[in-house]
Amino acid sequence: MLHICTQVNMIYVHEHLINFLSNLGTDILAASYQTVHRPESDDFKWELSEPVAVEGKTASINHEFIELTLKLTNGDVLKEHLFQVLPPAKVNGKQASDTELDLNVVIFAMDSTSNGHAQRKLPKSYGYIRDVLQAYVFMGHSAVGDGTTEQLAALLSGKGEREQPEARRGMPGAQVVDSWDWIFKKAKKHGYITSYVEDAPDVGSFTYRLLGFKDPPTDFYPRAFLLAAHSKRDLITNRYCYGSEKIYNYHFDLARKFYEQYPDRRKFLFHFTDASHSDFNAAQYIDEDLLKFMTEFKNKGYLKNTLLIVMGDHGWRYGDFRQTVQGKLEERLPLFTMILPEWFKQKYPKLDKNLKTNTQRLTSWYDAYAMLNHILVYPKEPEGLINGKSMLTEIPAVRSCKDAHIPSHWCPCLQWTAVDKQHGHVRRAVLETVRYINDLNSHEPLAAKHCVQLALGEVKHSEVETPSNELLTFYETGHDGYDPINTYNPGAKDQCNYQITFRTVPNNGIFEATVAYVEGQFYVKGGVSRVDSYGDQPKCIASTLPHLRKYCLCYST
Repeated sequence: MLHICTQVNMIYVHEHLINFLSNLGTDILAASYQTVHRPESDDFKWELSEPVAVEGKTASINHEFIELTLKLTNGDVLKEHLFQVLPPAKVNGKQASDTELDLNVVIFAMDSTSNGHAQRKLPKSYGYIRDVLQAYVFMGHSAVGDGTTEQLAALLSGKGEREQPEARRGMPGAQVVDSWDWIFKKAKKHGYITSYVEDAPDVGSFTYRLLGFKDPPTDFYPRAFLLAAHSKRDLITNRYCYGSEKIYNYHFDLARKFYEQYPDRRKFLFHFTDASHSDFNAAQYIDEDLLKFMTEFKNKGYLKNTLLIVMGDHGWRYGDFRQTVQGKLEERLPLFTMILPEWFKQKYPKLDKNLKTNTQRLTSWYDAYAMLNHILVYPKEPEGLINGKSMLTEIPAVRSCKDAHIPSHWCPCLQWTAVDKQHGHVRRAVLETVRYINDLNSHEPLAAKHCVQLALGEVKHSEVETPSNELLTFYETGHDGYDPINTYNPGAKDQCNYQITFRTVPNNGIFEATVAYVEGQFYVKGGVSRVDSYGDQPKCIASTLPHLRKYCLCYST
């Protein structure tokens, strides 16, 4: 299925020229442009230059980002936001990669896209990735926390948000995220030109709840440009468009321009689209254009020296589907695929074998971060890793979520058995979780003043963790940790975990949590998920305390 942007395309940019598809004075009465700039040390604003009138059918542009204003003969005024990749002189630094693998890295990520959802909504692209490009499709790849920020923090910096310096807006001592161990910065040190793009700047992964970047983290960082474009965006009639262009095509077009402008320079591009986030079916709009992009890259030979990763971040997080068993599992199993050139598989058969093996092992975003580091230094081993194991090495067959640094609430491997919703432990676990939510609000003065105290409405579902037979009997491993030795392990059942789904009042919120029972006490583990849409319920604190959005019902709502 295709999505058509309703605004008519009247211009395009090629070789630093704006070209009009309609003559000035015919459909277009007048045109002017303004360059878009990022203010120094500010990730949340943009600046526009003075307007420059455009005359004739073309106009030479020597700026990365412009806002074009078209006054039409019918009285309409259109805004288009155009970008280009400037010649190499703009980018400083080392000009050649010093890694043996010498691969470009292009990552295209889609919000809320599990492996299962990709098969449903991206059938053409998924089939092309699997069957034509012969990708490694990781079937046991797990999320590591709640929402996009947790996944991308792990993938791009190797640590979870809670392991980093405080960066949440409104929190004491909060600071910008520049000091995190970003893979972009490591790539740049190894001679790569870098790009980081998210197409929904209003809900950016590191700018919605967090304080963002003081300095641009990559060579190409169009956040200010996209803020300008977003400010003119029609979210009612053109939800998936910036002017006449589909938002996800910005990523594909930008990747093309990088390969055209920097044919001899190694490239590290991370592009994330929000287009698949707000509508369960929206991913299907991307299918045709993603397929076209991958086909073009293959036909032009770009994939001969490129690692292409097509991925989600997590699965669908709220709504009716999320409240099914399948939906709960898919939230924890995002899409993660890797396409490597054929020569790589021939030259490095051991790495190829490891990757194939790992598609059936438990992996996480920490492992993906370790792998990206490994690519930069191969054949050396990456240093300084805390949480992950490179996917270029064999992941152990016996690996618990704890081993993979996946919190138990997000672990896709555990077995759960239904337990009576009226059981005393279940009741106490739910009440402890409601208290936990209310405490989060009451500890923030603004939330304590404006957010309603919640109460238990009903317990909708409850389960108790039942470890697998392999886990209950696992004692040790042989052959360097890859082969399990199964005997009785008397310490395997030292605590009881409950997973509960419940509704609160008066907000009618549906929540899910994992609660540990230890020596008569109950403890919420890994936070609380909200699995329905909260809409405008937290509008009184959404901008100042965004981390409490899912828990707050404003008195005025």
